[in-house]
Amino acid sequence: MRPCTNITSSWQRFRSKAGIACRAHDLRHTALTKMAEAGVPEGTMLAVAGHVSRRRLERHSHVRMAAKRGAVESLARAKRPAASVGVPTKLTTIEAPAKLQ
Repeated sequence: MRPCTNITSSWQRFRSKAGIACRAHDLRHTALTKMAEAGVPEGTMLAVAGHVSRRRLERHSHVRMAAKRGAVESLARAKRPAASVGVPTKLTTIEAPAKLQ
């Protein structure tokens, strides 16, 4: 056990021992994507990732197509109210004002 002085060589040793083939940056993308799909608030994701802008966050988090489909399909599964409350069902008509003589 000694202090890590070079992240690149430490990462390469870790990958070799663990038998994985990915970049550390790939893990960042994966983690942010999974957080986005789980509905983690953007502010929290920004804090965890150390980003300072939403634009940078969008570059690193990629919501997969399956998650997008699931979100759209949830609209069909949503419980519909029996009747609209507080929303008029008939359009009111405004009659033209009487002509001034």
